[in-house]
Amino acid sequence: MNRWIALCSVVVACIAMTDVQASDFREHRMSGHIIWFHSSHELREGTGLIEEGKYEQGIAIIEKQMERGLHMNEMAYAMNSLCVAHLGMGQLQEALENCNTAIRHDGTLWQAWNNRGNVHFFLRVYGKALADYQKAHGFEPDEVGLAQMESNIALVQGLIAQEKTQ
Repeated sequence: MNRWIALCSVVVACIAMTDVQASDFREHRMSGHIIWFHSSHELREGTGLIEEGKYEQGIAIIEKQMERGLHMNEMAYAMNSLCVAHLGMGQLQEALENCNTAIRHDGTLWQAWNNRGNVHFFLRVYGKALADYQKAHGFEPDEVGLAQMESNIALVQGLIAQEKTQ
């Protein structure tokens, strides 16, 4: 009986820890750019600065953390945040490289697909933007992400249709 109670306590503790970890992956939107906070304090700090528009400070913190070493899944989130920062600074090629790296590290990270779509949008490569937005949409983001994807898809489809008529 005591083993059963101990086992139940462990299961409850694991579930509680999972809820805490899940809350660390809060999604934030910034002008249609979607970034995630990760459980690493440094990544949260860097991403928070990027969200506030303090791009250079956020980049410095994230790059410093990357030099110390990140797990594979953390690398995808870090690169996605760098993509958003470079996009915000108008450095489209750097942003594109960061998004591509994020996708290489985690091909299911819909936020990186969305952000790469944003880069393609600003580069006026609407076909690629549409493909990226559709890919992001296919990973079934949450409600906020889903609404953003549908809005992005509709906007780009309209621009593609407008280009065809000109």
